[in-house]
Amino acid sequence: MHESFIAFMFFACADGNIKNFFSSQGADCRRALKVNQAGNEVSNCFDSLFGRLDDVVRKDDLCRDLESAQKCFGMAIARSCPNFAGYESLNKKFFHAIRKPCNSDVSFGGTQGTLQDIKVAERANGFCYRDSTKHHTRNRFIYWRISHDILELVEHSLDVNLAGNRIRYKFVDTPILDGVSIHETYDNVVVLVPTVCSVHRLIFPHPDKYHRQDHVHPDLAAPSIFSEATIADARDPSTFHFFTNSSSQLPYLADSSLTLAEEEAIFVLAYPSGEILLVKQSREGKVESIELKSESIVPRFLSGLADKLR
Repeated sequence: MHESFIAFMFFACADGNIKNFFSSQGADCRRALKVNQAGNEVSNCFDSLFGRLDDVVRKDDLCRDLESAQKCFGMAIARSCPNFAGYESLNKKFFHAIRKPCNSDVSFGGTQGTLQDIKVAERANGFCYRDSTKHHTRNRFIYWRISHDILELVEHSLDVNLAGNRIRYKFVDTPILDGVSIHETYDNVVVLVPTVCSVHRLIFPHPDKYHRQDHVHPDLAAPSIFSEATIADARDPSTFHFFTNSSSQLPYLADSSLTLAEEEAIFVLAYPSGEILLVKQSREGKVESIELKSESIVPRFLSGLADKLR
């Protein structure tokens, strides 16, 4: 608590922070937050901060709730003040200050360290389109690579010159797990991304939407599916979900898949303790999380097996 108070005083007394808060843009942003909040969004950020805690406030729970609150306010600011980076910076600095005691208490596989210190293996893979009969999808593939908290996507074609074919996403201080997958639907190309505290569904238009005729002149550039991607799309609340880890550990393994019929994203995340978190996200953004624990799975399995044998 003492560390948080000192860090907060440094934050409050910093000249640049005060100027940003009381600037004309800052005033406009505060008004926009009051006017544009959907369903009392800002109030809900405050209400959810300690909503699930018991009478005794545990440090792990407090740190996780502060992190969730930072993301909650960050999304509200991004929607109401998209052109004022100063308030987003203030949000990060404020929570970094009051979370001072938490910055070294994140546990991963029994090792203490900050989220930034978590080491995840760099991975890369590729995806090719199913239909090899069409000129614009044959010999066309997507290469992806993850490096800590950065996901890089590159689309290549041997038959078509693609414009705007490279994009990078930075999940700030949130390591990406090896569980990225790419799926092709009738209308879209969907990239599923699991991190140590969130799951994301990045949606891009299918190449068929750009190519209404089969033949494209080889000297003309055609738009890549990444050419019109925006920050607003990535920040759409219906495309991602932050989950709360039930213990002080973080997931270290993950996998993802997409059901073709309902286009439901399925993420499976494994913890060092043996627990598994199943996250299902519908096309509309509705999320269902199920915690699977070894001590609860085995008895149910054996019980069901015994019923079958009777």
